Amino acid sequence: MANNDFPLYNGVAPSWADVEVLISGLDMPLLQSEDVKAVNTSATVEVGTQYAGGRPKARTTGQASYEASLTLYRSGYDKLLRGLQAAAEAKGYVRGDLARISLVNFNVTLRHTPPGSDAIFEVQMLGCRVLARTLNSTQGTDPDEVEVPLSVLEIADVVDGKNVVLL
Repeated sequence: MANNDFPLYNGVAPSWADVEVLISGLDMPLLQSEDVKAVNTSATVEVGTQYAGGRPKARTTGQASYEASLTLYRSGYDKLLRGLQAAAEAKGYVRGDLARISLVNFNVTLRHTPPGSDAIFEVQMLGCRVLARTLNSTQGTDPDEVEVPLSVLEIADVVDGKNVVLL
């Protein structure tokens, strides 16, 4: 493989600058891409094996599992928090004066079109719930970041307008 054998689209490599991140659900305001530093996803299928005489004979269909997280700038986390708070209160997910935001479901769509291309690359994280938050604040010139692990029901790639999943 030559050094220039990298995925290019009309001579332009896709980058974070080409990405649009949308968070939606339950009348929440959309979180804009500039509020997001990173989106991490993982989809895995665990397959069982049937053995006969100590040798593998067949495999099960398996079970899919998904992981995802968002790294937000503090301003983005504040927007997400306010949207989740409003949604939690609207759904009655309150205990006294506390809004229980980890009960709120929402979707995350990651979409990009590299410059000079008409292709749209899209990933949808469906049925997300916030599991935790970690504030990463350090001395220096870098902005505050908040890591937000998510519980996800399904992660789908969108191909020609149709969702494609592992299982």
